[in-house]
Parts: sequence; structure tokens; C-alpha cells
Amino acid sequence: MIYCINRIKKEKVAGQRTAGKKAPDDIARIVESKLNGEIIPFFEPDGKGNRYIKSLKSYFINIGNWNRVFKKIKPGDWVIIQHPYEGAKQGYKKIEKCNKLGAITVVLIHDISLERKDIDFVESNVLRNMTMRSETEVLKLCKYIICHNPKMKQYLIEHGIKKDKIFCLGIFDYIFTGTEIPDRKFKKEICVAGNLSKSKSGYLYKYMKDPINCVLKLYGPNYDAQSDECIQYMGTLPPDELPGKLEGSFGLVWDGNDTKGCTGVAGEYIRINNPHKCSLYLASNMPVIIWKQAALADYIVENGLGIAVEKLEDIKFELADLSEEKYNIMMENVKRVGCKIRNGSNFINTFSKIREDMLEAK
Repeated sequence: MIYCINRIKKEKVAGQRTAGKKAPDDIARIVESKLNGEIIPFFEPDGKGNRYIKSLKSYFINIGNWNRVFKKIKPGDWVIIQHPYEGAKQGYKKIEKCNKLGAITVVLIHDISLERKDIDFVESNVLRNMTMRSETEVLKLCKYIICHNPKMKQYLIEHGIKKDKIFCLGIFDYIFTGTEIPDRKFKKEICVAGNLSKSKSGYLYKYMKDPINCVLKLYGPNYDAQSDECIQYMGTLPPDELPGKLEGSFGLVWDGNDTKGCTGVAGEYIRINNPHKCSLYLASNMPVIIWKQAALADYIVENGLGIAVEKLEDIKFELADLSEEKYNIMMENVKRVGCKIRNGSNFINTFSKIREDMLEAK
């Protein structure tokens, strides 16, 4: 049997308009619908009360979460642990018990805190409470790890994780059950989806002062400026609806405060992680513009899914050299990859490789 742990956020409601839970929810959906697995919910404390009360609530909720796992698993069962999760700080003890019960533990990394220099950049409250030591212990104890890409794999190896247990996802899936996705035509219109706050997407506010002859269409919360001829704020939409609603000819994958590159903590992190918005754009049949030093840049360029630039200013030169014929070829590649992303193929293929590895090891 395959079990998948999925963190349940207290504030999550139907029709939510933030994508923070989209990726883990999609993994749970794939496990349940495509692999005939079962979801084990991990609840979070409600955050009410003083520090002592919060700690006590977290302790007992964490016990309840893991007890549901221990009651179900049998020798040979698979347990997919989506990291981070409630109780991750002490998770190595729980994973150790899963191993002793004969389960095969697989940690799928959504976000990691290893050596993050600015903890305020970490959006997950769980990761804020972790230490590098506790996170490393979790990763070392599990049987297998699914990380984002080869660069993250190398990063984990440098932190003492055995390379033979690490498998790369390639790119996150983005489940979309709708039937209509807009046709894309070659225009100088670029879509930006995500957290639009000045602290996370400061480059947007600099772009307003120095536009690159392209219209930006923005989707997401925390936009703090007026729309103008260069930037059009399109509002927020539920993540499950976005692929059918996004407008634009390209999707931009950028992070941080600088238009000349992804700098600071955001820039260092995008060198090893897979931004989920990249999967959203491809699931929306939208070619991608990405920072040249981002971990996913090689994937985008090698598969003909978009273009990579060193700084935002370079976009105008790249688009000036891009013919409609070349864009249409790019679109054919995007449609092929986007279909796989919408169907959950990346996770299914990666998990199949892990199962094959397990069989070969016997």
C-alpha cells in the first residue's frame, strides 16, 4: 500500500486564492487517483494561545498525526512524506519508527531550509522552527529522497546525503482538470503569477520605473501599486483555475528585488529549487522566460520551452530576435510537456524509478 502524508492548513478554505498548498495537494491527488494510494492528513495547531499553549497543542497534534501513520503501515508499505510538514523538527524519530515497522519511507522535498541565510524569506512556518541539524537528520534517515533537480541533488550530497537515495523530479506537476486553455499568440505580453509583495517581487516595482517595452500581466496577492500601461494587475484567482485564465505569451520566472538578476537570498535559492510558477506556466501552455542561472533554466532551454536571460533588460532583445515561426515551434514543445504536467506524469515516473531501484536492490 502507498500512503501519502499531506499537511492540512487550518486557514485553508474552498476556493482559496493562494497557491501555497497547490503542489502538495497535487501530489496527494496523484497518489490517490493514479497510484491507488491513501492520504494521511497531518493537521496543524490553530496558532491560538501563548507560547506554552502553542507548544503543547503542537506536541499532541503531532502525536496524533504520526499515530495515524503507525496504525496503518505494514512491512513493505510505502510512506511518502511531503517536506516540510507539521512536526518535522522531531520527524527523524518518527521516520526511524516507520523504518523499524518495515515501511519504505520516501521524503518528497517541496522546500528546504538548509543554510538559508535569511529565515524571513522562508514562507513555511514549519521551516522557521527547524534547525539545519534536524532537517538533515530527517533526510538521512529516510530510504529515498525526491528532490527538485540535479543541482538540488548535488547540494544535498554536499550536505552529507548519500547520492544513491536521491531521485530528481525534473519539474513539479500542476494538476488541471479543466478542458479549456487559451491559445497563445506571439505578443510582447508577459504573465507574472505569485506573491507580488515588495519583499518577494521587488523587481516589479523597479520595472515600473524602467520598462522593457513589454506589458506585464500580474496575478496574485499583495500587489502594492497602481496599474499603468506597462503593468496590468489582473487580480487573484484560485490556483486550480489559473491555467484556464492566465493571459500573456510568456510566463516570467524571477525572484528578488533586482532587475539585473535574481540576487540575495531569493537568487541563491532559485539556483537549486524549482519554482512552482514555472509548472503553472507550462500547464497553461505558456512558454517561459527564466533567469539564466536558475536551476530550471537548463530544463527550459534544452526542451525548447522558452528563453533564459541574465537580466530583465535582455528580454526585449530576445523577443526582437524571436520570429512567430520560432514561437510556434516553442508552443508545440510547451503543449507536449504541459500535457504531462497536468496529468501528474513527472511524479509518477519518478516514483516508478524508485520502485524499480527497490526491486533491483532485493
